[in-house]
Amino acid sequence: MGSHNLSSSLIGINIIFIIVIIILIVIKSTTTKAA
Repeated sequence: MGSHNLSSSLIGINIIFIIVIIILIVIKSTTTKAA
């Protein structure tokens, strides 16, 4: 049970990390286009 909760929480952290990276890439691309 504990290992299952740990794996699910790790997956959630990975999803959040990927979303943050995508947002940063989009912001960088938009700023470069504006500049």
